[in-house]
Amino acid sequence: MAWIATEQDNLRAALAWSRRVATPDALDVGLRLVAALTWDWAIRGAVSEGLEWRESLLARSADATPELRMRASYFSGELSW
Repeated sequence: MAWIATEQDNLRAALAWSRRVATPDALDVGLRLVAALTWDWAIRGAVSEGLEWRESLLARSADATPELRMRASYFSGELSW
């Protein structure tokens, strides 16, 4: 958690890059980051931020594998709960 806290700007930059580039590979990276950062967002109380990233990336990732879309959706459910 401490490492994630120090890397927040870099993680946000990676998510923004993924969303901006919007190639299948870039979107996969973004969706994997969303899934990996879910508990950090939940613990820090940044649920809205996590949901915003998830929604914006999923909206652009129709070609992502069903497994990856499911993981991002599952963790969105965790954040919403």
